[in-house]
Amino acid sequence: MRYVLKNLGYTWDTISQGRNNVGRVWQHAETKKWHGMIGKTESTADTKVQAFDAVVSMHLGFESAAALNAHNSRVRSHNKALRAQTQRAVDEMLRGNFKVLDRLFGLN
Repeated sequence: MRYVLKNLGYTWDTISQGRNNVGRVWQHAETKKWHGMIGKTESTADTKVQAFDAVVSMHLGFESAAALNAHNSRVRSHNKALRAQTQRAVDEMLRGNFKVLDRLFGLN
């Protein structure tokens, strides 16, 4: 599920996952730094979005937001390749060539 930063009118912004509020991001009054917290995972950053990105990536087990973005990029490209392969198989079957199914199920 996706993590989303929502401003619901409180003095903090809520981190939501689906319908559930799982954390929050707030600005410290004295230091003016932004803090994010999900469960026991906490991070500090200069901006609200950076604090959100940092706490979500740490909560998911990544070193940084850049590592999470790199992982998501690899997953997206892999999924895109799988969708293209599936679409090619469907196109062949729509043309009447069902040998694709034999290859998919290893019936050769």
